[in-house]
Amino acid sequence: MIKTFIEKLKARGLTQNEIAEKTGLKQSFISQLYNGKKPSLDTVLKFAEAFNVTTDEVLGRKDPQNLEQTSKPTKPGKPKPNSYLG
Repeated sequence: MIKTFIEKLKARGLTQNEIAEKTGLKQSFISQLYNGKKPSLDTVLKFAEAFNVTTDEVLGRKDPQNLEQTSKPTKPGKPKPNSYLG
């Protein structure tokens, strides 16, 4: 469910605090979701809206297509790597 989506966000360098900030939820609640708490519809919608994905992607019914855009931003002054340069 949502734990898998959170794992994918963390794999892209986002912390639970950053996920909480982006979704408007508390970090402790993100931790509860990660540990198996079932999300409400409102929570699923907040994740979908915050990360520009569908509810199916949040719930793991479909692979997220836009997560490349959610990776942690590079530090100012450093050029952003071009992902299409293989």
